[in-house]
Amino acid sequence: MRRNRIVFSNKVVNAAVTEDGASPIASIEAVTTAELERLILPPDCGARLERIREQVQLAIRGLDENEREFISRFYYMGETYRHMAEASGRKIYSLEALHRRALRKLRKALARFAEAEFGVTPEKPRRPCVVCDSPRRAEIETLINARPAEATWRSVMRAIAQEYGVRVATPQVLIGHQKYHA
Repeated sequence: MRRNRIVFSNKVVNAAVTEDGASPIASIEAVTTAELERLILPPDCGARLERIREQVQLAIRGLDENEREFISRFYYMGETYRHMAEASGRKIYSLEALHRRALRKLRKALARFAEAEFGVTPEKPRRPCVVCDSPRRAEIETLINARPAEATWRSVMRAIAQEYGVRVATPQVLIGHQKYHA
C-alpha cells in the first residue's frame, strides 16, 4: 500500500543533481563536509563562517562551567533534558532554567557581533527595567554599587525613591538590574 508516500526533498541531493538528472551522490553518508559546503554555501562565505565560529566559541567560553556543559551536551551531543536529568541527578525544571540563563548570556555576548555582521539589532528586554529607563541611571547605579555587601537593600531602595523619584518594588529588581543590565 503506497498511496500515502512521503516525498523526500533534500537541498544537498537536489543541488548535486546534474543537468541530465543523475545525482553523483550515492548516499548522504558519503558526502564530505567540504562537498556539503560547496553545494550549500555561497563561494565567498568561508571567512564569514570562520568569524561566526570564533565569536560563538568565545561567547560559549564566557559561560560558567555548568552552562558550558549544558550547551555542549544539548546542542552538540543532542542529549535530551530527561537524559541529562537522569545522568546528573538534577530536576528537569532546573535544567530548563539553566538553558534559559545560558541562552540569555549568549544573546548578550553575541549582540554586538550580530549587529555588526548581520545588521540585526538586539531585542529589547521583555519587561522594562525601572533603573535602565531612568534618565539618571548612572547615578542610581553608583548608589547601588556603593551598598556594602552586609547591608540590606531597604536603604538603597528608599534613597532611590527619595532622590531620583524611581519606585523600586522589591530588592530583586535591583539585583536583576545588576546581574543582567549593568
